Amino acid sequence: MRTRLENHWVAMLVLAAMAIVGSLVTPTASASSPPKATAAPALSTAFVPITPTRIVDSRSGVGVRRGVVPAGGAVTFQVTGRGGIEAGATNVVLNLTVVSPAASGWGTAYRAGVARPGTSNLNFMAGRTTARQVMVAPSASGQVTVFLSAAAQLIVDTQAYTPVDGTGYRSATPTRLLDTRSGAPYAANSTRSVRVLGRGGVPTSGVRAVVLSVIGTRSTGNGWLTAYPHGVARPGVSNLNTATGLTASTQALVAPGSNGAIDLYSAGRTDVVVDLVGYVAAGSNFVPVTPARVMDQRTGTGSTYGSNFTVRAPAGAVAAFVNLTAVGTASGAFTLQPGGTPVSGGTSTPSVSHVNFSAGRVSSNPVLIGLGVGSDAALDGYSTSGAKAIVDVFGYLVSPVSAALTAGASTTIPASYPYGMSCPTDGSCALLDYFGRVHFSQPDGSWRATTVPSQSLRAIACSSADHCVVTDETHEYVWDGSTWTTAPGSAAVVAPVLACASDQQCVLVGNKQGFTSSDGLTWTAVPALANLDQPTISCSSSTACLVADRAGIQVQWDGSSWVRSAAKAPANVDSLSCAGSTCVAVTTVGGLWSRAADGMWKQSGSYTSDAPVGVHCLSNGRCLAVGGSLDKVYDGSSWSDINTSGERATTLDCTAQECTVGWASGRFSRWDGTALAAAFQPVQWWLGARTLACASQTTCFTASGSWIQKWDGSQWSGAMQNVGKIGCLSATLCFSADGQQWTPATGWTSSGQPAGSWGQMWCEPGGMCAMRTSTAVYATAGHGWIRLGDLPDVQNLVGVSCPTTSWCMLQGDYGASVVWRGSGFQPAGGAIDGNHAVVSMVTCTSSTWCVATATGGSAVVWNGREWHQSKLPSVGISPLNLPYVHCDSATSCIVGDPNGAVSVWNGRFWSQPIAADVTGFDCVGAWCMGMSGVRSTTLTPFTYAAG
Repeated sequence: MRTRLENHWVAMLVLAAMAIVGSLVTPTASASSPPKATAAPALSTAFVPITPTRIVDSRSGVGVRRGVVPAGGAVTFQVTGRGGIEAGATNVVLNLTVVSPAASGWGTAYRAGVARPGTSNLNFMAGRTTARQVMVAPSASGQVTVFLSAAAQLIVDTQAYTPVDGTGYRSATPTRLLDTRSGAPYAANSTRSVRVLGRGGVPTSGVRAVVLSVIGTRSTGNGWLTAYPHGVARPGVSNLNTATGLTASTQALVAPGSNGAIDLYSAGRTDVVVDLVGYVAAGSNFVPVTPARVMDQRTGTGSTYGSNFTVRAPAGAVAAFVNLTAVGTASGAFTLQPGGTPVSGGTSTPSVSHVNFSAGRVSSNPVLIGLGVGSDAALDGYSTSGAKAIVDVFGYLVSPVSAALTAGASTTIPASYPYGMSCPTDGSCALLDYFGRVHFSQPDGSWRATTVPSQSLRAIACSSADHCVVTDETHEYVWDGSTWTTAPGSAAVVAPVLACASDQQCVLVGNKQGFTSSDGLTWTAVPALANLDQPTISCSSSTACLVADRAGIQVQWDGSSWVRSAAKAPANVDSLSCAGSTCVAVTTVGGLWSRAADGMWKQSGSYTSDAPVGVHCLSNGRCLAVGGSLDKVYDGSSWSDINTSGERATTLDCTAQECTVGWASGRFSRWDGTALAAAFQPVQWWLGARTLACASQTTCFTASGSWIQKWDGSQWSGAMQNVGKIGCLSATLCFSADGQQWTPATGWTSSGQPAGSWGQMWCEPGGMCAMRTSTAVYATAGHGWIRLGDLPDVQNLVGVSCPTTSWCMLQGDYGASVVWRGSGFQPAGGAIDGNHAVVSMVTCTSSTWCVATATGGSAVVWNGREWHQSKLPSVGISPLNLPYVHCDSATSCIVGDPNGAVSVWNGRFWSQPIAADVTGFDCVGAWCMGMSGVRSTTLTPFTYAAG
């Protein structure tokens, strides 16, 4: 394979929503200008694109026994549950590479455990490394077998898959549609029609495209083959290149034309064999386009700049089906990757190749590849040596997910500059404002304001309506439901963040230290949480917390110890939320990240808003992200927009069942995981709320300066009281960032948290609240604070998420993250490129599911072992926004930014963003309290859902 990177090119594909002809070209042609892409609603899933991952390499023993596959031999390997492919996947898209074959021959990939079919999907020549993309259905146990007729080394990389519930792509009964070897071969410049509908199990209608295996053999001259719909003009593209004496093969994705047929053109004299592989059903998330050549470096087609070229992509496209052709001037290989993705391993040499070429030879391969997100909505191409690249496009994938927010009545409260919110249970929220007041939601819809004895509050976290903790620069205060209590023996914490997973478990993290507390009054330092850079935290239960900082360090709590993960979280996390096995994160550079079931973080979406507010995941796996024009719902696979009035969200907080979003106008909205309720607006005042925290649908707090109000499920009531940023663990326990605790019986009282310079607090209802000091991270589940450890070295800790009392993720803003498992930090695995995105948030639902979001259009998912990138559709928002993120489960997350846009995740895709009248929110499950406003605060309960 390759040893150095000599040529780099970027392809930002212009795709169109018209009929697709699945074939890529080598003839010289002028660039096409496809029409604007559109997609139908209620789409089924044909394919889920994933970051290419190597699962087999016989040279080193990866996935199979080490050594050459013998002539006439076969190897069987596991594909599902590996390389980003879900367990139960019904079809997989793989890139097979045969390295240094001892003789010319052929190969075939097929379902393990069945008789080998009499067809081939890979042909190769002696000594020539050859790559070919194939689509194959794995066995019931998730295995695939590859047979080789000649001895060679074998490499297999994952590209995409069809999920178990996906109905968009279906394998067909193996059927030979054409074989000219038993008759007359193709003459040069001739075309034949082949009927495809109604054969091999393919229906006579309702088919968007067919997948064909095409072989050219016994050629008497150089040429190419082009497959396209019958009845239309032949496009200037190609699927396969033929040459004298060679046998070549490919897979083509072709839309059937009139009479249910396709046309197959040959430029040279050759025999052709065509086999049916499968078909794409109408109504799927695959959108065919008129085949078009979008880049040709031989002629300068497609805005080429030396060896580089750029072709822009339409909004909504998350992956593209292209044919990559290389005209080699020396031996080498081409690799495609999503735009903006670091070359594998962060090195200058990609580890996956899609086309291998040699001097004077023309080589091609179809590739189904995910697009970059945000400003990188593109394909990146890398070449190891001199070659001219040609790219033809045949179709693209769009997110099949839609999102909706249903808002409740809004209330505007006298909360100056909302600063933080915590909603530990459905309908129960606490909001912190600029002047240290904590506002609690009341059952009648009003908000009650309380005052914390501090004028510089920084964070709030509530585990219940009667237990909240707030922090300031030196102390913690605990709310017991009626009064705030100052915590004795506080320790200094710079830029603190706070999360409370229960009344007995809170976590406090700063840039240098981390602490935990069991009652909010007494805090214990945790070495594993030391030296984090702007951490963020999410605690989904008393045994699951995740802390991540700006450098991508993550620390996880598993109920007994804090462990810093070796894997990287997304860089520049601004918000983090976990619920169960679902974790999502929002970064400061426009990225939405999610953690897959296998523990891998991946970028799953993007946004371009300049002021994200937060993200939160409900217990059902749905997540909400709001802020600016970022209002998105995550359903476990993708993000989608939710419908809002377009007002900027300023704060967000959630319980396990719902979220509350605060708007710039001073209104709030609830979100229950299915829809955003209509905004409710308390009495207008001159300044907006600064913080918002919801413990349940009947307990929320909002605070501004020395005025705090409480939501009881129907109305807000207020009182004068200074508190910092608020977080709630339950409807009976909230905390403020300046060291106070709230319960229904005591109100806001000192929580006994360590003294320090507090800035943020992160609470995961059912888990812990976490805060940071200048040197450590602290957490509490409601019965005293414990010190998680010194601040991990994650560079600007931006989030801590503790979904349990024994596990936390700490996230830095430049991709580093650490995990705390009760007794120290361990680096988390995987990371995003800190040069492309700044992580803004992280949220976890369990120790195996977190999502972190980053600016620049990225999101990563934590799967329990490492972070993996996932895709969020570009929404035209400024990439500098810091979004909110919340996850209810691995299949339900929501992100948003202060410009009022949100997107949801369904486990595989992020939805297209929709406008939302929130600049911040806090959620409990799928219910959220939204917040907006500057000079006054509007609180609106809402629910979100992904369709």
